[in-house]
Amino acid sequence: MDSNINKYIHGIKRILNPDESDDNIIKFRKNLFHVEEKIKKFKKPVKVAVMGCAVNGPGEAREADFGIAGGKGFGHVFRKGKVICSVPEEQLIDRLMEEIEKYEMEEEN
Repeated sequence: MDSNINKYIHGIKRILNPDESDDNIIKFRKNLFHVEEKIKKFKKPVKVAVMGCAVNGPGEAREADFGIAGGKGFGHVFRKGKVICSVPEEQLIDRLMEEIEKYEMEEEN
């Protein structure tokens, strides 16, 4: 397991605190996989951060266009480091994709 992953791959920034529990690491990897797959549909380049910590995640990834930061049972969707919303964990990725879709449509107009 790469601890403290901090790099952009295919437009996605991966960051995981090495002190995370095994459950959080598993959730982080699942979220990362799903985001990597879903982000391929967007035409406009976008930096997306997938963070393992809801407390520090948005601030640590403020240079990303969008991101998610997981917590226990919930997570934050953020844009440029500012939290847009907090949602139940199972809605986190879908809500992130909705926000990126809005962004892409804004840029087209």
